[in-house]
Amino acid sequence: MSYRFRLDAAVVDAPAISPDGRTVAGISRPDPTTADSRARAIVVGALPTTGAFDRGQVVLREVPGVRANVVLGWRDATHVVVLSHENLPQPRVDSVDLGTGAVEPLTVFAGQNWAPGKIVAAGAWSAPVVAAKEPRWPPDPRVVGGVVGLLAGLGAIGYARRRRSRARA
Repeated sequence: MSYRFRLDAAVVDAPAISPDGRTVAGISRPDPTTADSRARAIVVGALPTTGAFDRGQVVLREVPGVRANVVLGWRDATHVVVLSHENLPQPRVDSVDLGTGAVEPLTVFAGQNWAPGKIVAAGAWSAPVVAAKEPRWPPDPRVVGGVVGLLAGLGAIGYARRRRSRARA
């Protein structure tokens, strides 16, 4: 089943529809004849009621004080997940409250570039936020080799002592 509706403003890429199917959110494009990677206002609007899609126009309003580059998905019925990379040292993913514009950081991507080819499961956006450091991977081979060598040496010493004590008895 497919529905048609019109947005009253130009939106960058495809807008994201909320899990309950009642709201649409996207990134505003004031001038649809230009394409750039600047952060723009997040816009949101209520979808027409069932049966009114063919003639419904969605009126979009800006979320106060928040700018982003891409709407990645929905966290719940009132929060969207956005990617921001303009004027930041590293690309960042935030949760934005559509009513107040409150921003909660979710994660920061290592490196300067976040390729659109990275795919994240939709359920990951609604998962609880856990503070975690990025692991040191791959581990430094000198440290790993040193630990393995130390353990092997201690094992050899223990084996030799045990063998010597059995030989005396």
